[in-house]
Amino acid sequence: MGNNSSSKSATCQIKTDKAAGGPIFVVMEDTAGNRTDAIRLPKWKNGVTPSDIQLREQVKYMEIWSEGRCDIYVDTVKISSLSDVDLYTFPVQRSLKPGAGNRLFIPPHDCCLPQTDPHPAQRRRELNDKKKDLQMTTLADGCPVQVAGSPRQAMWAPEYKKAYCKVRDSCKSEELLLMLTRRGPVKELGNFSDLYKLGFKVPQGMENWWFDKVFGQQRLQGLVPNLIKLCTEIPASLNVTEEMVKPMLKDTSLKQALQDKRLYLTDLTMLKGVKCIDGNVLCAPMALFFVDDEGDLMPIAIQLFPYSQKVLVFLPTDPPYTWLLAKMWYNLAEASWHLACGNFGFSRLAMESVALCAHRNLAQSHPVFRLLAPHFNQLSPANRETLRMLDPGEWMDQSTRIGRDGFIDILQRGWKSHWRMNVEGNLPRDLENRGVEDKTALPAYHYRDDALPIWYAIEKYTRTVLKAYYGTPGKVTGDHELRSWREEMTKPATGGGVGIQGVPGEGEFRTVDDVVATVTSVIFTCTVSRAVSLQMYDQCAFPPNYPLNLTGAPITVKNPLTIKDVLKSLPTKEKTLRVMSMTRFLSSKDSQKNTLGDFHNPFLFTKVGNAAVKSFREDLAKISASNKKNDRSPPYPYLDPAVIPTSCCF
Repeated sequence: MGNNSSSKSATCQIKTDKAAGGPIFVVMEDTAGNRTDAIRLPKWKNGVTPSDIQLREQVKYMEIWSEGRCDIYVDTVKISSLSDVDLYTFPVQRSLKPGAGNRLFIPPHDCCLPQTDPHPAQRRRELNDKKKDLQMTTLADGCPVQVAGSPRQAMWAPEYKKAYCKVRDSCKSEELLLMLTRRGPVKELGNFSDLYKLGFKVPQGMENWWFDKVFGQQRLQGLVPNLIKLCTEIPASLNVTEEMVKPMLKDTSLKQALQDKRLYLTDLTMLKGVKCIDGNVLCAPMALFFVDDEGDLMPIAIQLFPYSQKVLVFLPTDPPYTWLLAKMWYNLAEASWHLACGNFGFSRLAMESVALCAHRNLAQSHPVFRLLAPHFNQLSPANRETLRMLDPGEWMDQSTRIGRDGFIDILQRGWKSHWRMNVEGNLPRDLENRGVEDKTALPAYHYRDDALPIWYAIEKYTRTVLKAYYGTPGKVTGDHELRSWREEMTKPATGGGVGIQGVPGEGEFRTVDDVVATVTSVIFTCTVSRAVSLQMYDQCAFPPNYPLNLTGAPITVKNPLTIKDVLKSLPTKEKTLRVMSMTRFLSSKDSQKNTLGDFHNPFLFTKVGNAAVKSFREDLAKISASNKKNDRSPPYPYLDPAVIPTSCCF
């Protein structure tokens, strides 16, 4: 550096946002302590400045500052055509505050633990600023913690906001256009076909929806595929007898079916007494399923409310339309659980809580932050905007059985006792805990079969990166940022934390395995768990298949019913169009083509990081190729790595 000569002239490239700011200056220092003169960089995106800097020594760090009048976000600065390396990347990836006193020191690749950072004061200052900016709030007491207000770190990136609004506005405008001529009650099932026009495709759920086999498939590959569990004994709260189910079990006794792992159960009794809009009653059902000789999961009993002497158990041998309505009321309960907990609480909102703690406690250069950052992209602004559906009198109140009050009630119940990071957030353990890991006993469980290889690919990827930094347990326990992150995640919301249960480690992160398990769970939840909701439109846009609303009261008697009774229970065309519009939007992905492993905004630039990403992409490509060979009816494309989004953005 300095007076040394080089065969090539260096070039400086900066990538910023388009906001006003700057001018921006950089100085580079090498390992020998030599410094360049200040280099002025263009502030516009992808600008390139030729330079006469002659560099020969290895660059130690870059000093960067802005002399403008306002903050400006800088993504990366790249120095190329050096004699020692072809390219240096300095991942700034934050806003520069104006003034030379706010200059930052960024090493090449900028990825290190706090105990090895050569600029600890800068690291502490930035984290203190984040803690002041990023405050906590909740939708209601007992709900997951979110970012309060709209600080810089929780604002839309312009290109994502544009994509979000484009999809949302397209869905809404086409809904309103169709509503001009499609109103009133549904008088026959064929009326629904007239709703699927413009951008509203015919949903997959319209095909064969009345068959018991399809109802069973919904438990294995539908919107709540993590509720089904092995039945080892008939619960006392389920009023099922041998005589009731004998016709469905054929030559198998109830005892033998239990022993052979052929009985499975879903339990939504946690929904008992949910406070719905307008005094609506929501079922709190249980359902029993049997794996038949063809390997299909078939429903054999549905109990719509917790057991009492007056509660009936509905059976496939009941009058056909009575049994059909029992399945529809069950699905309404499960769809409501998914909307509050599966789609929002256990993925979007839980991960915003994790992201908030990460931003407040992990420096930008922390390897855990760099692993997680792409999966938190646009999460806060997307959540804030999408949850406007909960405003009083808006979509949730207009279109669903539960309304805003029911949504919040279900979310509070779920968050309190139905999601732990080390169980429900850990796929292998979750499958084992529910007794559904055996592929022979429970075949055609597409969620399990597609998600598990991705879990192990994510785990391998995170372990490769983290082992490079946590070579010994002492480096884990000595990382005060990691310790603070875990403490804030596990501390209850009333105590200044976010109240996440089951974070790996016994009171603290002790080993790299604890950290790997945590990071793997977060990435999996932001991506694979979120991708399950990509089928919301296919499942919910045809109300008889998976309704978010039914009219009247749930059935409580086994009187023979007719198709007119089924039609009478269905929502109006206007409500159906509203559900179609919102579920189409919630099933959308961002237009930036961000799929798992294909990072639109990369955060890892080290050799270890680049190699891990390359290997991760190769593993995902193999999984995707294997998935495409599966011959499934109906198709199940939602957990193909080529489809799974990188973050919960939409």
